[in-house]
Amino acid sequence: MSKNIWEINEKYFCPIAGFCLSTEEQNLILSKYVRKGRQKAVARVMHDFIITGISKESVIAKYTQKILNKKYSEEITQLNNIEANEWIEKEDTFLNWKDFGAFIWVSASHKKLSEKDDDRIMHKIHMYSHEMYFEFQNVQKNLIRLENKYETTFEKYLNIRKKYKELNKEVKFLKTLNNQFLSKNIQLEDLIENAKTDIIEKDGLTTQLRLLKQQLDIKEKEIKELKADNKQLYKKSGSQETLLSEIKHDFNEVISNFKLQQTNCNTCDRVDLCKKKVLIVGGLTKMESFYRKIVNEMGGQFNYHDGYCHQNESTLSNLIKKSDLVLCPVDVNSHAACLQVKKACKKTGTNFYMLRKSSISSVYNTLRVAASA
Repeated sequence: MSKNIWEINEKYFCPIAGFCLSTEEQNLILSKYVRKGRQKAVARVMHDFIITGISKESVIAKYTQKILNKKYSEEITQLNNIEANEWIEKEDTFLNWKDFGAFIWVSASHKKLSEKDDDRIMHKIHMYSHEMYFEFQNVQKNLIRLENKYETTFEKYLNIRKKYKELNKEVKFLKTLNNQFLSKNIQLEDLIENAKTDIIEKDGLTTQLRLLKQQLDIKEKEIKELKADNKQLYKKSGSQETLLSEIKHDFNEVISNFKLQQTNCNTCDRVDLCKKKVLIVGGLTKMESFYRKIVNEMGGQFNYHDGYCHQNESTLSNLIKKSDLVLCPVDVNSHAACLQVKKACKKTGTNFYMLRKSSISSVYNTLRVAASA
């Protein structure tokens, strides 16, 4: 059990009335035990009334105690039965706006605190009261600052709202004008369409003739372009046929010479590649099949690279590593490709020949030299 309110040290009466009870709670006590017409009183009179009422056992004291025990029931349950030294360790945590009332009431009604403890606690209550005054002043300053800021903001809001109303009114006016313009625009479009119809009906033949003339000009232009293309294709076809004929003749002559030499030769090393891996870099891509046939006829294993190495140089280098012999015509290869072939062949020790021409006879003669080397 804790002390009754009339049994506590009288030093606590003033803090209890000033801090533990709110203005609403004090008015409630006052209205309950004072006759009607005198319920309202100034703060000082109300304060004195509460202190007088709780200083002795009375209905006012009991009612006030009931309010305080209900208000701080959680703190009383938690702290009122602990030892004085434990309460001393915890009390500083209650020195704040939120818990200060609970600190005063629990300390005042604590049955295990001595008079010396009460004096020490009253000192803390006294000192924190001063701190609260300064905190209150800061709060007041912040409140005034916020009120000023609110007034300024509210004034801005009113100005913005006024401008919004004016702009909204202007927008409505513009919408009305826009609707009028749209209506007039529709009328004008109808007039334009009607005028177009009249023009088409009156000048329909002229328009058709003009369109037909335009189509005729386009067709004549297309015919000229087709004739030019046909001429170029015919010319190109003749060149291709001539080139193909020359390649076939060259190839057949090379094959005939090769077969004749094979018939007359008694030594394989002179005319047979003996399954050597032959890589041809570049040359004419369309002649790849002829290159392949020559190498195969001479007993070699054919491989081909088109000489384009700007995207992946490692592909050509890997092919060179796997080859026994590399042929590189310089007339159809880039300078960079030729340099890469030389560099890679020297690095791997692979035999290589730089051909001045990419013709079949040039390839064949070089293979003969390589086979007899």
